[in-house]
Amino acid sequence: MSADTQGTPAAEVKQTMAGKTALVTGSTDGIGLASAKELLARGAKVMFTGIFTSDEQRTRFNTEYAQLQKKYGAGNMDILEVDLTKEGASAELVDRAQKLGGGHIDTFVHSAGVQRRKPLIADKPEDSLTMKDMDWVYDINARAGFATVLAALPYMKNDGKGRSQITFLSSVHGLIGCPDSGPYCASKWAIEGFMHANKHELSKYGIRINAVNPAFIETALAIGPLKTIAAKAVAKQGLAEDNPAYQEAFDTAFEAAKEERLHLQINPKTGKGDWIPMKDITDAVVGLADFSNGIGSGGNVQPDYGYVERGKKEAGAAIFRFDEDSPDLRATFEAFNARNAKLAAGQGSGRGPRE
Repeated sequence: MSADTQGTPAAEVKQTMAGKTALVTGSTDGIGLASAKELLARGAKVMFTGIFTSDEQRTRFNTEYAQLQKKYGAGNMDILEVDLTKEGASAELVDRAQKLGGGHIDTFVHSAGVQRRKPLIADKPEDSLTMKDMDWVYDINARAGFATVLAALPYMKNDGKGRSQITFLSSVHGLIGCPDSGPYCASKWAIEGFMHANKHELSKYGIRINAVNPAFIETALAIGPLKTIAAKAVAKQGLAEDNPAYQEAFDTAFEAAKEERLHLQINPKTGKGDWIPMKDITDAVVGLADFSNGIGSGGNVQPDYGYVERGKKEAGAAIFRFDEDSPDLRATFEAFNARNAKLAAGQGSGRGPRE
């Protein structure tokens, strides 16, 4: 897909998105910000949006946004800080985006996303998953994207030649499950359902819809849970933060958690578990938005180093057909029970012994 544009003058980057307008949610940090920057580099006008969780994050973004304005021109970008879970927020955002684009939006990228790791049943009832947790994750990851699509459609319809693109930043966990991540997985699977349910209807209006399904990349969304795991491991050792041995114990626990998290995504160059490069994600986003490549609709682009394939094997994924007239029905249930017994023993769950 695209060449590496980091550190490359804008004039040297192919302007495959010149004359196009892109709206990118969650573009104040992480994948969304990286994707927005890549689209700018390719010549697109970009509508930024997101919320800030700290003053430090806001200051960092404002500094970078000012630099981008100087590099690409203030008239080629806009920013609206808005909570997309609020009523009317998507309509307000889309209105700003279409004005930036002179009445049209060519690419919509829904990158806004959150995670909340909780088990269904915890040792302490207050630590178990709640519907409040479910609603918070679903509203941001899925519902906000759906609402923005509905608001943007009038500005994306065209002559039916496939000139508009909707891209959902899904996840490998929109294709396979992940322990203690029910809300996150459910929201990403909802995205997949929305995409496949609407791909044919949207194609009549020249709108493609696809998903990018990355494995773990080195962002705050991935690093935060690892830090929590490490902190809990050190706490079990009875070490306080002011203890000289705390940092070394924390680093050791963090690396162990990282190794476990990345064991399914093997970098082909090193043969070891590794983060997915951000460039792989932005290449996928821009590749879908670049209408010259002839990509169809309803597809998944997976920068995952084989995560999904290995994950299905590790979890013992299988489909058992039910046919009441089949003489092998008993054998089918025996195989199903054997698989469940294996999972219950911690083999293949991603948290227990691995074969």
